[in-house]
Amino acid sequence: MTAPPARAPSGGLVRVVVGVIAFSLVAPIGLVALPLATLTAASHPRAGRSLLIGIAAAVAAAWWLVVPGELPGQTVRAAAVIATAAFAVSTVMTQWSAVHRGLLAAAVAAGGLGTGFLAFGWSWDRLHWWVAYRTAATLRLQLGLLWRGARENVLLSPSAALLRQMESAYGSIITGMADLFPATVVLELLAGFVLAVAIHHRIARHPVGTPLGWFSQFRFSEHLGWATALPLAALLIVKISWIRLLGVNLLVVMATLYVIRGLAVAAFGLRLLRPGLLLYAVLTVALFFMLPVALGSALVLGVLDAGLDLRGRWAAQPSDQ
Repeated sequence: MTAPPARAPSGGLVRVVVGVIAFSLVAPIGLVALPLATLTAASHPRAGRSLLIGIAAAVAAAWWLVVPGELPGQTVRAAAVIATAAFAVSTVMTQWSAVHRGLLAAAVAAGGLGTGFLAFGWSWDRLHWWVAYRTAATLRLQLGLLWRGARENVLLSPSAALLRQMESAYGSIITGMADLFPATVVLELLAGFVLAVAIHHRIARHPVGTPLGWFSQFRFSEHLGWATALPLAALLIVKISWIRLLGVNLLVVMATLYVIRGLAVAAFGLRLLRPGLLLYAVLTVALFFMLPVALGSALVLGVLDAGLDLRGRWAAQPSDQ
């Protein structure tokens, strides 16, 4: 596995803070605080700022771990503890990129949780039911607010027909979110690790591990393509339900990584083209209104870059002329 550049991009702390705030809106902030505290403890902080941030992160992580909760929340916390320990060890002992370390940590957490489920008689069906129940409660609350708005203000609220269509679609949404709970946890862990590494390398005087590097240079080992090919083959051949469910979750994780890689390729291409502000505005509007097409295009770009190294070809093109 190749390591990213040894020097972290300078600045960008404001963007990292915005990323942490956005992350906290959709996932537990402890997934950032726990690895940040661990990385700070693994380094040799001599600056008071990094030490204070590490202590604050440790306190927040400890509070998050001891707060009682439902089975999905407890599962996420257990995964976070196991994955953070594996991430810290791989950070100190290897020069792998943050993404590769995060994937290894997620795999260790999955193995640990799987062993726990088998050893203690925990049930996937119960976990699935809890996720579906929690998702259904949230969706019912949102639907109730929309129905209330439709009755109070017809002009500014969705129509009754649209609300009925949304209500009928909620069943598949609930089932889908429960089925993809493992993939969701893995992606949340990866995002938390990335944010923790970004903060750590900006506030620590002696950071440990390799930094993130520039987003336009984001890539991962082409050998991870097997993590896409094998689940896809399992979906086409195997009829066992739990193997197919595992394959779907692996495909979702890998598809997300390829989409991010495709976005990095697009960012690299834009840096080469150096477009004006107007083109950036047009692309932003197009991305908003054509999000499925944009994500599909990013997925294709990511897969092509993994096989053809598009950025290497584009970067070498001017020197060949």
